[in-house]
Formats: sequence, structure tokens, C-alpha cells
Amino acid sequence: MKNKYNLDEIKQFWTGLMEGEGSIQVNHWQNKYLHYRLIIKLKYTEANSNMLKHIKMNLGGMVKEKITDKPEVIWVVNNTEEIITLAKIFNKYPPLTTRIFCQLEFLNTCLQYKPSIEEYLIKRKLKFAQQIDLAKARNLKNLELPSHFNIWLSGFTEAEGCFSNSYSISQKTDRYILEAIKQFWNMSSKVRETSKDFWTIETSNKKTLKNIVHHFDAYPLIGEKAIQFSTFKQELKLFL
Repeated sequence: MKNKYNLDEIKQFWTGLMEGEGSIQVNHWQNKYLHYRLIIKLKYTEANSNMLKHIKMNLGGMVKEKITDKPEVIWVVNNTEEIITLAKIFNKYPPLTTRIFCQLEFLNTCLQYKPSIEEYLIKRKLKFAQQIDLAKARNLKNLELPSHFNIWLSGFTEAEGCFSNSYSISQKTDRYILEAIKQFWNMSSKVRETSKDFWTIETSNKKTLKNIVHHFDAYPLIGEKAIQFSTFKQELKLFL
């Protein structure tokens, strides 16, 4: 098993984590100027905190821990120059989800054209205007898996996956993402719509689970899901 990713692999893992639990934000401050932010917000656990600190060490940003009330740990970047540098990672490893695609397009538009606050407020309402049509178009064809898909999937699973007596993963709007994961692991399970426009795929097939275990051994999880996976793998051995 690989214990650590190199810098380029951390970037691939980060893209998957961003697409699951991250956000690319363009806000305004008191109607005076635009403020840019990249953020990943997770349930606070020591493992999640350590994962975000590892990302900070490699890619920059800050990590904030909130232990009281609703415990959470946050990785955040507020510096515009840092954000421009990090956004370039998506040039090399393009986003697979329509949500991050639309957020990234809006960020780049604002950075390039520097709209007034009035123009920004109009454009902000249209930020996700193309998302549904884009998802529909992608749902009609197989997603061509990019070269970084292996590590991307590990980062995405940190955000959206679950290990219980099975492996499951969910996604809103972008059914094609789950169809690609199904194809990647040759799952027999169907992608199901568990609520309006919210999609899930789950498998407890032993042969498929072996393939999944081999994947995460080769491309490890590094946050709280790594702990879940370790327990899951040990329990799985009892039934194989």
C-alpha cells in the first residue's frame, strides 16, 4: 500500500475531494468588492483534520477546527493569488462534476472580466443556468475516464462514499458520474434515484468488493474514510 501521495497525486486527490465536499465561491463584501474563496468543509475527526492539514502543507490554505456545537474542520483559501494558482490545477485535471464546472467557470469569468457589483449580482443568478442541460447531455453518453480517475475517485470517495456491509456512493444531479464508477468496477448494481435528482449506487457483491479493496489499497484514502475502510476490509475477510 502507498502511504503517501506525491505532490501531483495530492492534486488529483484534492480535485476529487473538492468535487465531493468542496466549493469555489465568489462573494461580495458590503457591495464594495468581490471576494474569492476555495473551501472544503468536513465533519471534525482527527483523521479528517490530519488529511486537510496534509493538503495545506502541500497546496497551501488554512485549516480551521470547530470542536463545539456541530464539530467540523475546514480547509479554506482566501488569498486571490493562491486561488488563481490552485484553480490552474483544474486545467490539468478538469472537473468531472457539473457543480464544480459551473463554479469554476463563474470564478474564471469574474477574475478575467472583473465585473462591477451590479454585473456580478446579475451573473451570479445565472451561475448554474447550464448545469441541468450539461448533466443531461453527459448522462446520455459514457464518461471518458481521465488519466487521473484512480486517485480522483479516492478523493471523491472521501467525500461521498460509505463503507458498511457494502460500498456505496452518492451524487446529486450527475448520474453519469455514478455510471462511470459502475463501469470502472464492473458493478452489476443499478444506479438508483433515491430522491429527486439524487443518485446512489451500492454493491455487496464479493467479487466487486475485492476489486474495490484492491483499488483503495493501491490509491489509499487518507481521512476518516480510511478508518472506515480499514474496519470494512477486516470485516470483509470474515466472509470471503
